[in-house]
Amino acid sequence: MRRIFKNTIVKSKQSLVLLMLTVCFQGCNMYTPENYFGRTTLNTNRYHNLGARDFAEMKASKKANMLYGSFSEGGFKTTESYETHIRGMKMTFLEEDIKKIKELKVTPETEDLIQTSLEVFEFVKSIYENDYIEIAKLMDKKASSEDLDAAMMKLENSVNQYHIKRETLMEIAIPYAKQNKIDVRF
Repeated sequence: MRRIFKNTIVKSKQSLVLLMLTVCFQGCNMYTPENYFGRTTLNTNRYHNLGARDFAEMKASKKANMLYGSFSEGGFKTTESYETHIRGMKMTFLEEDIKKIKELKVTPETEDLIQTSLEVFEFVKSIYENDYIEIAKLMDKKASSEDLDAAMMKLENSVNQYHIKRETLMEIAIPYAKQNKIDVRF
C-alpha cells in the first residue's frame, strides 16, 4: 500500500511539473498586442537610415574596421566587402524580422497589420537584394562617382516608396496600438 501511495505521489509531482511547464510554455508563446505591434511596426525602426545615410554609415564602419560580414560563435567577423556586409548582416537580420512576423497568429484584428507589415519588410528585402547589392558591388570595385551617383538616385526612389509603404502601415498600426492601450509616442 505504501508503495502505491509513493508512486501516486511521484506521478502527481510529475504531472504537476508537466502542467506548470505547459502553462509556462503557453504563456511565453502567447502573442500579446505589444508583441504584435513590436514585431510588425516597431521593428521598422531598424530601417530608418535606409538609403544614402546607411551607406555613409557603412563607409565610416569600414574605415573603423567595423564592417561586419557575419556572426558566429566567436562573435562578429569583420569584412572589407560592402556586399558581404549586406548579405551577411543586414539581410540576415531582415530575414529574422520577416520570420518573426510570419510566426504571428493571424486573427481578424491583426490580419491587416500583419499583411501590411510583411509588405513593408518584403519591400525592404527587395531594396537590399537589388539596389543595395548593386551599390555595394560598385563600391567594392571602386566604380566611378557617376555610376555610384546614378545607383544612389535609383535607391532614393526606392526609399521614397518605402516611406509611403511604412506610412500605410502606420495608418493601421497606430489605431491598433490605441485600441489595445499601447503607449506609442513619435
